[in-house]
This record gives sequence, structure tokens and C-alpha cells, in this order.
Amino acid sequence: MKQTVLFIMLTALTFSFSGCKKVEGKGGKATIKGKLMVHAYTNQGDTLLWTAPLGDHRVYIIYGDDNEETYHDDDIRSSYDGSFEFDYLEMGSYTIFTFEDCGYEAYPTFEECYESPILINTEITGKKEVVDVGTINVKMYI
Repeated sequence: MKQTVLFIMLTALTFSFSGCKKVEGKGGKATIKGKLMVHAYTNQGDTLLWTAPLGDHRVYIIYGDDNEETYHDDDIRSSYDGSFEFDYLEMGSYTIFTFEDCGYEAYPTFEECYESPILINTEITGKKEVVDVGTINVKMYI
């Protein structure tokens, strides 16, 4: 009987010290937020026509900095005022990115439009931290 109790206590003690390390991604209480602004240029890109918040535009996130894949882990759309938020994140490194808003004349094919993402690397260092990546300026050619 004593051996069984001792075995159970040692097993419980072993599991309590070998807990899982939390990695980047969902499950925490931190937030990364920012805002998208569109800068509309002529098709030649030489004249700025107007600037405004960029709503309903995809923003992507990659969890961790050692991610060898180029595929995103999650994505959202910006709000009408250009704001976006990734909530419930763990501490760690993240990459936020989006693409330019392509006009048909400036980029005749889909592949040409999405060759150069706008990348922002950031880090969450506190459990309930709110990281503001600021304003991301997105060019649009019309």
C-alpha cells in the first residue's frame, strides 16, 4: 500500500515539473492591434491622389519567428476605420502582414500583385500586453 501511494506521489510530482511550455499562438490574454491606411496613386505611381482608412482588407499573422513555412496561421479583415486586432495571444514573436491593394492596370496578373507583402515583426513580452504596431501604409494604384 505504501509503495502504491509513493508511486502515485512521485508520478504526480514528475508531471507537475514537466508541464508544457506555452508557445506563440492562441490561448493567451495578449493582443496585437494596428490600423491600415490606403495611399491611392495614379497607375504610374507618380501622383498621390488621396489617403484614407482601409476597411475590409485582409491582415495576416504568423505565430513564432522560427516558422519555416511562408503560410499564415490566421487572418482577419480590417474594420471600416482601418483598425484590426488579433486577440487571445500567448507571449512570443509574431509577424503581421498584408498586401498592397492592386489595381487591374498596374498589376495585370494575380501573381504580380502579391509578390511583395508588407511585413511587420513584433513581440509580446507580457501576458496581458497590448502591442500596437501602429499604422500600416498600403499603396493602391488606380
